[in-house]
Amino acid sequence: MSGLDDDQRVRLNGLLDRYLSRLEEGERLSLSELSLDNEDLIQPLRLYVDQIDRLYGGGSQSNSSSLGAFDALGIEEGGEARRLGDFLLIREIGRGGMGVVYEAIQESLNRKVALKLLPLPSMFSPNQVARFQNEAQAAAILQHPNIVPVYAVGVESGIHFYAMPLIEGQSLDEVVSQLRYSAPPGISTQWLQKAFTASGKLKPLLRLGADAADALQAAHEVGIVHRDIKPSNLLLDTSGQIFVADFGLARMESEKSLTKTGELIGTVRYMSPEQAAGRQALVDHRTDIYSLGVTLYELIALHPAVTGEDGPSLFQAIEKSEPISLRKLRKDVPRDLEVVLNKAMAKRREDRYFTAGEFADDLRRVLEGKPTLAKPPTWSARMAKWTAKNRVYFVAATLILGVTTAASIWLVQKERSTQADMAEFIREFGDAVDELGTKQAESMEEKAGAEESRADILRKVALRYQKIIDKPQVAPVLRPVLAEVNNRLGNAVQLLQSPEEAIVHFRKAESLYELLRKENPNSRILQRGWARNQSDLGLALSETGRLEEGKRMMEQSLQLQRILYKSAPNSLEILDLAKSLKDIGTLYYRIGNRSEARNMLSEGCDLLEHALAVESSDPMDEQRLAISKLAANTKNDLASTYDSEDPVKAVKLYREAIALRTGNREGRVNPSTALAINYNNLATALTHCKEYDEAAKVFGDAITIHRNIVGTSPEVPDYRRQLASSLNNLGNLKMQINELVAARPLFEEAVAIQKEILKALPESIQVESELGGTFNNLALLLAQQGKAQQAAESFVEANRHQRKALEAAPTETRYRDYLSTQYFNFGELQRNQKEWQEAANIVLLRQALYPNDHAKTLLAVKELAELASEAARQNGESNVVRSIAEKGIELIRQAKKIGFKLESAIIEGEPFSILVRYSSIEQLLAP
Repeated sequence: MSGLDDDQRVRLNGLLDRYLSRLEEGERLSLSELSLDNEDLIQPLRLYVDQIDRLYGGGSQSNSSSLGAFDALGIEEGGEARRLGDFLLIREIGRGGMGVVYEAIQESLNRKVALKLLPLPSMFSPNQVARFQNEAQAAAILQHPNIVPVYAVGVESGIHFYAMPLIEGQSLDEVVSQLRYSAPPGISTQWLQKAFTASGKLKPLLRLGADAADALQAAHEVGIVHRDIKPSNLLLDTSGQIFVADFGLARMESEKSLTKTGELIGTVRYMSPEQAAGRQALVDHRTDIYSLGVTLYELIALHPAVTGEDGPSLFQAIEKSEPISLRKLRKDVPRDLEVVLNKAMAKRREDRYFTAGEFADDLRRVLEGKPTLAKPPTWSARMAKWTAKNRVYFVAATLILGVTTAASIWLVQKERSTQADMAEFIREFGDAVDELGTKQAESMEEKAGAEESRADILRKVALRYQKIIDKPQVAPVLRPVLAEVNNRLGNAVQLLQSPEEAIVHFRKAESLYELLRKENPNSRILQRGWARNQSDLGLALSETGRLEEGKRMMEQSLQLQRILYKSAPNSLEILDLAKSLKDIGTLYYRIGNRSEARNMLSEGCDLLEHALAVESSDPMDEQRLAISKLAANTKNDLASTYDSEDPVKAVKLYREAIALRTGNREGRVNPSTALAINYNNLATALTHCKEYDEAAKVFGDAITIHRNIVGTSPEVPDYRRQLASSLNNLGNLKMQINELVAARPLFEEAVAIQKEILKALPESIQVESELGGTFNNLALLLAQQGKAQQAAESFVEANRHQRKALEAAPTETRYRDYLSTQYFNFGELQRNQKEWQEAANIVLLRQALYPNDHAKTLLAVKELAELASEAARQNGESNVVRSIAEKGIELIRQAKKIGFKLESAIIEGEPFSILVRYSSIEQLLAP
């Protein structure tokens, strides 16, 4: 094809595909028929057709409907086996869109195998070849007892193939069919029926489902999504072991898409809603969880979860219809199992299990009669349906949005002015509840992938409430609800790193709460709401650099929460007070008040530990989980105050924080971003303790979790920021142990991520500072590699970004300290390169960060004197030496104006004596 243009290649591929398709149907087109209206392609057509005929015996006619490569290489009439390289083909055992499978013997090892061959018409389709190779590659890299392994991959005489173990058994679609219609059982169905007799009819099915979910987890952990899980791709052998097969549609993270936008992948009945909609960008590992849930439902119920007679009806069912209740179809199904499968089959991917491993764990919990992670619909959700026909619509919405039952009762007691107003209120408020619908925004909190959806839902609900609240007859009733909605909306957009928008919503909530508190001064509920909102507002203000205003807000909140807690402590007041202690403690740490930060964070930890001691011992209890989560966050922040001063204590506290997240739960833990942050911080503290091997492993764990979460929620800047932070920290460790080659790509990836975030969020102070820090580390590495010019360029970028952060938040001491360290590092590079004048200018920039600090001023003068002395030793007296010395003298003169004093013993010693050459001791000591 090398001499053909693009148009000719397209036409040639089409003609060859036509020839091969007709050949499989038992008809051989003549060259003249094939080249009609394509005379310019006669020569290449002749070459390819001759090659096909020689290779596949295309010259012989047959009435078989499957004439072609499979019969030519499979079974000849009379049963004589044919050879394909090392393999003797015995009989065809299956076929599908991605290939035909033969029973074969691998002669060199004398073993039976299943040999999968690419279909003949597909061999001239680059896309089909790529998919077949993708299947082989995906299956070959997976090692799991419940995934069909690959023995060999190759191409023989132009035939693409790969060999697998020959599974003696049946696919689950055959098993389901035999069970459903009471047909004569096959060999796998016989095993299953025996297992039914021994342990009831559910246990073996749940074990099969859990084993299949484990296999998918193994695939997902190496970045492979199957995308075509269905009964025919799950094989059950005669011993009861299940295997996941056919990775032909698998997608690997490293793979360029083989699918056009909108193209449907998988068999329709088992497709996830995002697949059925053709939204490939949303197809991730949770698609497999959905498809396995649908498959397991059908295996248990012997009835499909998604019903329809044709494609359109199936697509509509996937989008809109819920499966028939499993317990209606089988009376022996426990409630927990129905809840678990409903979670796996959720329409929205954010509502499914986060990992296939979690799905497997919950199936096993059902087997063992233990509490599951999946929970049935809450009382508030059930109440929402009940109240749809009652006057208290707002109770359901209030509950869904997390307002307490007491607040709801308070709202119910409010009266309306007229029946007409009441009717209009019900209609409009009903619309608001419908807008929220079953999505339940609060159930999405902290779920990767749900952040934008949650914020969007809350925005719509807030707008609807605002419309209703403008009506004077009902405004008093809905003010508390609207205040709560605005507070929650502020928190939702804060997670998306939009603190300015968050402040707008917190301010709206603040105004409403202040008005309500005047009207109801004794309402404890309103006091709590106002205090929580003030704490959240203070945190958002601090994120925009308004540290003092933020601190004032948080101190007001803390004062009221202490009063509420002391007057009648309960779990809600404990959580509110502990959260405020955590937030203000973190703020104190940021502004440099480490002692007060520790006091606040320690008090929060003590409060939460006491709460855990008296709370329910059930690790899955929602209240206990909330307290454990906050305790872990608080302990993590407390540990960070000890990082540099006492890393051993920091390590202990970080481990305790991780234990709070993981230690009280069975099975796998949801890989949350908070857990990844804990791992990152623990690894940093381990580095300070010189526990380098363990630190590297823990950093790796953090990065793996961060990458998974970023893959799920790429639109959330904070997740990408945290990934960059972990990459930067691992790079630091590699540099510390002199693995410079391994460190550089880590720094470069972190820089690239942080730059992309700043493009989207140019006002992000934190990312600006972190980018400066990463550039600084990259510069240090380049300097160690002897690349001085590149190092200098990186230092310039580091200082530029760190200066912007400091200018945006001038009272945040850490940015000042970071910039000072970066200046020092840059100055050392210039000093080593004998760029004395540049090094001196950097010393002055560094000193200007602390104009009133006499100790730092004296240190700066000393550094200038050292630079002048070094320059004199290297080059003798020169204008450069004089210039640097005069900079030191001028710095002394300026410092004396604000009370700086020099001792004669200091100025007469080294290296200060060089300054005397260009001044005098008397002038330097003069007040």
